[in-house]
Amino acid sequence: FDPDNNCIFTESGDKVNYEYLIVALGVQSQFDQVKGLNKSLINGSATSMFDNNAAPKIYESLQELQPGRMLFSCSKSAGIRTKVKIDLFTPFKQLFLVNKYSKRLHEICQQRDLNVHENIDLVEVDSERKVAFFRKKDPQCSETFEEKYDFLYVAPPLAPPKVLSCSKLADANGMLDIDSQTLIHKRFRTVFGIGDCIGCGVGRSFGAVGAQAKVLTKNIISAMLERQPKALYSGYTSCSIFTGSNKLLFAEYDYNFEPLETFPFDQSKERKSLFLLQRDYLPELYWNGLIKGKWDDPTRWRKFLRVRDKFMERRKKRSYNGLIK
Repeated sequence: FDPDNNCIFTESGDKVNYEYLIVALGVQSQFDQVKGLNKSLINGSATSMFDNNAAPKIYESLQELQPGRMLFSCSKSAGIRTKVKIDLFTPFKQLFLVNKYSKRLHEICQQRDLNVHENIDLVEVDSERKVAFFRKKDPQCSETFEEKYDFLYVAPPLAPPKVLSCSKLADANGMLDIDSQTLIHKRFRTVFGIGDCIGCGVGRSFGAVGAQAKVLTKNIISAMLERQPKALYSGYTSCSIFTGSNKLLFAEYDYNFEPLETFPFDQSKERKSLFLLQRDYLPELYWNGLIKGKWDDPTRWRKFLRVRDKFMERRKKRSYNGLIK
């Protein structure tokens, strides 16, 4: 990137000039930040959905699992549940960033005898001994402790590509340094950002990208017309949290980690209807809606359902008052 001169250079050495630039580089899995993890993924003693080779084998590994101990450094399980001890280690202070969903997930973990260990980092994996080493997420703590496992699932650290993190466009954490509401770069006003690479602290999801695309489109048009950008991104994102083979809870929230739910019911409760929505409808919405520019975010649906609820509530009150009279 050469934002001072409004141009980029490709790997082959070509120079490409631009008037406006949208950066959507995403993030990359950093397996090498955990000592021994790459080797463990290769020999099959650990697995992760974030690894293209390991992901297809996860289901097979779960089916072959004998009674033993499963360690999840951030994640779900199969048929011999009563014979398996499951431990979940997360680097966060709670299971989920939003209190409402975190509280519910804690209840589910307690009901199903899942052991949750919060504010803990995975630092090393010994694939030969099948031992994982952890450390408390505390600058003053340098001691590690080990846990034996029969099955290890890891959600690795994520970081933007070096071409971004080492450029003038990056913030102190290597992410794209943009305004969290307008999605315009803080220093280079012809640069815009979208997706996982932006430094806004928002949850990564296709729901977030849809909402960002809506704002981005309006603000790029404003920039082209030399007008002040008015569209603002609320930080909306969504996350389907599977809690069984046919049920899930559906988290939707904003920058303030406050729920921003679409449906007129409590989405923190496990529901089969939400599972069917995820399985049958959302893939269609992604491929034929979001990708083709026909879908941005559920704001209109949310407003429609709220108006509908108020209408139905008033109708019930009128009917009730009529019965009393």
